[in-house]
Amino acid sequence: MDFKETYTEMLERRYIDQSLFRGLDYSIYNDVERLSNELKELSHNRENRIWEILEKMNDLMTYKTVLKLKISSAIVTDSSENENKYVQARAAILNKNKKRSWISVHLGPLSEFKLDGKGKLYKGQVEERGREKVILKALAKLKEGN
Repeated sequence: MDFKETYTEMLERRYIDQSLFRGLDYSIYNDVERLSNELKELSHNRENRIWEILEKMNDLMTYKTVLKLKISSAIVTDSSENENKYVQARAAILNKNKKRSWISVHLGPLSEFKLDGKGKLYKGQVEERGREKVILKALAKLKEGN
């Protein structure tokens, strides 16, 4: 990894593509903006604050990672009621120990979703309803270190 290039991209707000925020609540965008501003402020400070700068860079890298998560879906059957099916949005992330951690979010009963001719969910509706929830859950999981 080229830390100087990454650092420059972060300072110039080119590190995270703005299109990744499409369809999300402003709170995630505001968190990234806050981190970017804090990094820029630390960078302008004449004191040697390399560890704080690296921490902010790490936080921004975490946001980029979760914003680029590939969201998948699953139709899950209720274990006690085989008739009841619901939809989950899912994604996998690597934690600090390089172990895969799964994120899943309940989106609602299957009856609320449109299926194609093969009985598969249309991907767009899962992304639309579940992407932000998965991102927020992934951020929380990464921040707690699991």
